Amino acid sequence: MWQTVAYYKALSNPKRLAILKLVAVQEKTVGDIVKRLHLRQANVSQHLMLLKEAGVIVMRRSGKNVYYHLKNGTK
Repeated sequence: MWQTVAYYKALSNPKRLAILKLVAVQEKTVGDIVKRLHLRQANVSQHLMLLKEAGVIVMRRSGKNVYYHLKNGTK
């Protein structure tokens, strides 16, 4: 049940929904999201962490870059 609550809480913020729209199309780095949404890097990182903890997105590392994308099965 708590996972469901965390999932819906993650989706309840307009900024997080905007982030999800971006990563649904193509995986993005924090820097990509900052540039597109004109948000502070620290805020984007916090939103991404909450989305990741809720199981909505996943990350992958490639060298120094971290890419975020929707978790398989998330719509």
